[in-house]
Amino acid sequence: LAVDFDQTLTREDSSAALIEAAIETLDVFGKVDQLAALARVSENYYSSHRDKVEAVLQGVVARRDTSRLFDEAGVRDFAAGMAPFDRASLVPVQSGLFLAGLTKDIIQDVASKRVQ
Repeated sequence: LAVDFDQTLTREDSSAALIEAAIETLDVFGKVDQLAALARVSENYYSSHRDKVEAVLQGVVARRDTSRLFDEAGVRDFAAGMAPFDRASLVPVQSGLFLAGLTKDIIQDVASKRVQ
């Protein structure tokens, strides 16, 4: 399972599938450049994501309501703690124009292959 940028829980990261579909619209040289740029953005994201998750979880666990099997407030606190990081992580995707080649038809095609 993955939590997408909009904090929805999905079976896989649909944002990556959309970026890959957008890159496919480019010529060969554009693809190479965008794939290299995407690798850099991804590396930066994942290197800091783990640290952020651990820091947010520490705070959530410290305040956890152990009397409940499902701690709804803890889940909300985790999402709220991650939200600024998630929003900031979109900046390099936007400035890198990774989604520039997407059309409504491409998005629908990706969705039709992912949703079953």
